[in-house]
Parts: sequence; C-alpha cells; structure tokens
Amino acid sequence: MNITNLKILFNNTIQKESRSKALLFAFLFTIFMIVFVNLGMNMIVKYVSDTSNVIDLSSQKIGMFYFIINSWTLFLSIIFGVNTIRSDLDSQVIDQILSFPIERIEYLTARILGSFFIVNIYYLLSMALTTIIFIFSDDKFIFHWEMFLTFAVMSLSILSVITLSSLFSMFFNKIFGLVFSMMFCLIIFVANSTLGTLKFAELFKSLGVLKSLGVGLHFVFPRIGVLGDISGAFLSGQNLPFNLFYEGIHFILSYTVLFLFFLFVFKRQENHRS
Repeated sequence: MNITNLKILFNNTIQKESRSKALLFAFLFTIFMIVFVNLGMNMIVKYVSDTSNVIDLSSQKIGMFYFIINSWTLFLSIIFGVNTIRSDLDSQVIDQILSFPIERIEYLTARILGSFFIVNIYYLLSMALTTIIFIFSDDKFIFHWEMFLTFAVMSLSILSVITLSSLFSMFFNKIFGLVFSMMFCLIIFVANSTLGTLKFAELFKSLGVLKSLGVGLHFVFPRIGVLGDISGAFLSGQNLPFNLFYEGIHFILSYTVLFLFFLFVFKRQENHRS
C-alpha cells in the first residue's frame, strides 16, 4: 500500500466525516447526559443511602455511566460506518476518487480508519470527561490503570462495528443500512453474551435452529459482545471469564476474513458499475 495515498484519503475522510452534525449532537448530548444524569444519580444514591443500609448504588453508578457511553459510542460507530462509503456512492464521487492511481484496499483502509479515528476521539473525550466528573464528585471512585485497557478493548469493538456497517452500506441506502447494521450487531452481541462463557463442547449441545445460528455468528464474526464484557471487566476490576489469548487470536482471524470479504465485495460491485 502507498502510505501517501493512505494519508491523503485518511485526512479526506476526517474532513468529510467531521462535518457531520451527528458528531456535534452526540458530544453535546454526552455532556448533558454526564452532568445532569450524574446530579440525578447523586440525589438517588443519597436518598437510598439515607433510607437503606443494604443497597449501595454508588458503587454501581460508574458502571452504568460507562455502559451508556459504550452503547452510544457503538451507535455512533454504526452511523459513521454506514455513511463513510455510502456517501461517496450516493454523491457519485467514488468513481472519480478511484480513477486516480489508488488501490482499492487503500481506499477501504483509509475510509474505515478515518471513521475509526473520529469515533475513538469522541469515546476518549467522553471517557475522560466522565472520569474527571467522578473523581471530583464521588469520594468512592478510585482510578486504576486497567481503565486504559477498557479503552483499548472498546476500540476493537468500534473498529468491528464500523467495518460491518460499511460492508452493509454497499447493499442498502443509509436508512436501511443503519437499521440492518443495528439489528445485526445486536444479534451478534446477544449471541456473544449468551455463548461467550460456555466451554467449547457445551456450544454444540442441544443445537436448535436459533442456537446454530448463534454459534455460527459467534465463530465467524468479531465478538463484539465478548469484547464489551472484557472491557467491562477491566473497568470494574473483576476477574476475566475469558481466555484473552484465544479471544485475541479469534479477533485477528475473524476481522481479517471480514475485511478481505469486504474488499472482494467492493471490487465486485465496482466491476458492475463499470
């Protein structure tokens, strides 16, 4: 791959996608949510603490906030994933871009990495803002270095969701691509969460239609749900119920296959447009 071409397309992707109103809306919404919901949660925690010595909501508050931010970030990943290539197709500038001496893999890589960079910056800022608020507003909050691993693992989920959404955008317009990507990622997430902690032999016991479908999705695609569980475990300091080496190998293999299939589909559709 030509590094110069990648840099040009990467910068073009950031310029194109950063003009999206969705990014500004998402960040303003996140600030509103973190500040005002935190105030509301503090009132609830104080009320429950005064009336009950059994329930401790304060320790669960940060987990709930990060769950909301992670979910919102993955939704943004779908939006940017669907838009990054679909917008080029709809505006018919893609053929003009590809008329230059640019490899198709360079185009796909730059578009995906550009969107990945934007969403990651948003996620990093949201995490930083949330952490700062908790440090100054919650005396029970303890910062630990494993939180950086939360960001690293979540980045893999973001990359997977953007790539899947970009692939689906080749077959649907933006609205249908958005809906289909949301449904497909949700199904993968449910399959991963259900099957992720099972032993290998248990995966193939009592196979019905739905479980067979879930097992297939669990093995073929990057495990968004498992990555989310690992990220949450790092955040809360809990023991990991997964083999990190095995999950890392699976992610590398499954994402490589996904990207190569995406490249195949992209080249095939380009031949049909010609």
